Amino acid sequence: NPFGQDNPEPVWALYGVEVAGKPRVVGQKHLKLSLVFKGRKFDAIAFNYPLKQLSDGGLDIAFTLKENSWNGNTTLQLQIKDIRPGTSEPI
Repeated sequence: NPFGQDNPEPVWALYGVEVAGKPRVVGQKHLKLSLVFKGRKFDAIAFNYPLKQLSDGGLDIAFTLKENSWNGNTTLQLQIKDIRPGTSEPI
């Protein structure tokens, strides 16, 4: 892992992301969801994020990129660090 004290993990942002389908709660307090941005679909997870806090409409998200290995498959997953209702301003 190339990240550490002197080399922090990059945090990315997307603005105006749409939720595709119905988000689901996993592990009692984590939110698993599919997001669409400019026609591309992304799997995402938000740890310790209650479903009731997710607003309708477009979202702005801050996230890190992670490999998700499950059932013999490895995919890229957005690990959400922060979510807010969609705006045009930096998060």
